[in-house]
Amino acid sequence: MSEEASANKKIGSGLGVRIAVSILILGSIVLGTWEYRTRWYAAPPPALQIKRPAAKAALLWDSTVPPTQNAPEQPSSRQRYGDSSNRTLASAYEANPACFEHPKHLIDQKIIAKLGADYPGISEILNSDYARNDPKIVRQLLDNLLEKASSASPEKKPPLLLASDAIAERLALPSIVPANPELQHQLDTLAAQGLTFTWAELEGGWSYHNNLLWRLWREYPMSEEGEDAFVLLLGHGWDKGSCCNNHADSFHTVIERGEEFLSNRLHAAHRQGVLFLVAQAYETWWSLSLVPERDREEGDPPPAAYRAGSAAAREKAIAYYSEIVTTAVNSVEANYSRKSLDLLKGNEDTHQRRFYCYCD
Repeated sequence: MSEEASANKKIGSGLGVRIAVSILILGSIVLGTWEYRTRWYAAPPPALQIKRPAAKAALLWDSTVPPTQNAPEQPSSRQRYGDSSNRTLASAYEANPACFEHPKHLIDQKIIAKLGADYPGISEILNSDYARNDPKIVRQLLDNLLEKASSASPEKKPPLLLASDAIAERLALPSIVPANPELQHQLDTLAAQGLTFTWAELEGGWSYHNNLLWRLWREYPMSEEGEDAFVLLLGHGWDKGSCCNNHADSFHTVIERGEEFLSNRLHAAHRQGVLFLVAQAYETWWSLSLVPERDREEGDPPPAAYRAGSAAAREKAIAYYSEIVTTAVNSVEANYSRKSLDLLKGNEDTHQRRFYCYCD
């Protein structure tokens, strides 16, 4: 073999080695990229973190209509939904936040239908993202509604109070602590109008106590708006204080208040909504009784205190969820209830924490 041929052979062999090495390197990069994307982008999202249920209740309107507004609530304590490698309800909430937002959306739309013609700003504010609302415009509308409500007849006052409460929730106060003189003047003026705001450290903002909902339930319990207020308060766990007000087990109160409502108002328009909330309260009780004794997840309590009555709570949850899926087949609540029923009937932990308040 000539020297030239030998040299060409060596060159070709070296080139082949370099090509092979390049292919291996490229393959490693592609594989690494695929593994990274699989690990960080294909993995399921973490359990939903909510400080107070975003949805406050469910209304027996046309609950098959999906909400169009997904503005975040401004709750005042955090609730955590359990997560596991097996089937849980956390993913259902993440995939369908309408479980929480749908009821409040329906109430907002009812307010717009009743008062939107007289107060055009209501529609824009209630249908827009919280961050886009001009605080001055929100405050002006709130003052107008409250002034009108102060002189309204008993028949016209409840809708104005309900609208005022919804607008007050969207009033963004400056995040200043302690309050400077200007902000303190605003807080004092609002308090004189019956609206109290307290600083909520968890979310770093001023939290509205929904005073007008309590007023509606106390003064106009038999009105349509009074029942709206009841369902909204029940969805809060009947407690709108900051960081759970040191009362984690709100499911007991939801069960007590909800059962009383269901017994005394057999044909109430909100029956389905109350059934749904009470079912979730019973489900919370059942799930808390299954918390492991050791290696508990952050925020989960020892299970011993929840075992008494937990079996009956599971049966109640099954009964109420079953009624919902039978009487409101295509509703948002029924779609969620089916997921719960599947696990509850199989005696599996649902990791429900809707009415267990966990506050860091």
